[in-house]
Amino acid sequence: MLVSVTTDFQTSQPILVLGSGPAGLAAGACLQQAGLPFLILESASELAPVWRRHYDRLHLHTDRKRSGLPGLPMPADYPQYPSRDQVVAYLDQYAKHFQLPIQFGQKVLKAFPEEGLWHLQTEDRTWSCQHFVVASGWTRQAFRPKWPGEADFGGPILHSSEYRNAEAFRGQKVLVVGFGNSGGEIALDLFEHEASASLSVRSPVNIVPKELFGLPLLAWSIPLSKIPPRLADALTWLPRRLRMGSPTQYGLPAAPFGPMTQVARFQRIPMIDVGVLAPMRRREIQVYPDILRLHPGEVEFQDGRRQPFDAVIAATGYRPALGEFLQAPAKVLDEQGRPVQPEALPAAPGLWFCGFDVSPSGMIRKIGQEARALSAALSRELQKQA
Repeated sequence: MLVSVTTDFQTSQPILVLGSGPAGLAAGACLQQAGLPFLILESASELAPVWRRHYDRLHLHTDRKRSGLPGLPMPADYPQYPSRDQVVAYLDQYAKHFQLPIQFGQKVLKAFPEEGLWHLQTEDRTWSCQHFVVASGWTRQAFRPKWPGEADFGGPILHSSEYRNAEAFRGQKVLVVGFGNSGGEIALDLFEHEASASLSVRSPVNIVPKELFGLPLLAWSIPLSKIPPRLADALTWLPRRLRMGSPTQYGLPAAPFGPMTQVARFQRIPMIDVGVLAPMRRREIQVYPDILRLHPGEVEFQDGRRQPFDAVIAATGYRPALGEFLQAPAKVLDEQGRPVQPEALPAAPGLWFCGFDVSPSGMIRKIGQEARALSAALSRELQKQA
């Protein structure tokens, strides 16, 4: 690592960036290239802690060429879809390449504006800055629903953030709750390693291929993102249907809108197939509706069926949970603690966000665009204040 945990910086900074994941690193690199002074604060003892904790099988669902951060592309010898460890190595190299200043071990407990500055309280000090860039990302807090009867179930119930690999589940019946990209990939990982995997799917879904006509998904979604979502969905309906079929063929409830509309309306990426649909089509991975309650060694579903399971994995996503520490003015955050205005514009005096805009053109690619816009806007703001 470039910066050690014990390195101490001045607690008063012109710009503080919260988080050392892709958004925080990209923001830092762009601020540095613009000649702006800043410091990145990270709660963990190493950068990109969320990426380091992801499950072993994880690969990017977007291609390498379109998934690099500003100023340093991913290595040319990486495969088309880099692994978790390759992404982590790239982020480490990115921080070293730009010599980004990072203060580790600084979990922000409270951030609030006072007398024209933002103040950030951590466990051992208080920081202050003119401009506070929140780049802590969507995955700050795991979201896991509570089901009646959990105490009686008897088997492990864990969130996908706690899942590493299928080794502990060989020969077991495992229910994966949720059919986002983590849920689909974890179910496939279990299936490929001799576990009996099933899925519980509550909401209607859209499914899209990782590649279409030999081209990565982003080769299609980037140009399509420039037109209205409903038109993009209409133009791609036939090729998607010919390639993937209908979700109902796999026992899934079909969404009444297309994938581009889903992203625009709900800020939720459609399920990108990495291979899980094939065993689902053969009914080797069963699909059940939402959970009603748990019983000893069994799960009861909303349709009345009861099935035995050894373990439950909740692939039910994350929440930014910014409201837990950020004392922002009214209407800056929604009821789930997400930025109402995620673009690189000041949401309130001195308060900025980077990395919260869910985009069909690729999250990492979008982060780069936001970071560039952020540094340009901050440059103009600081020039006005000079």
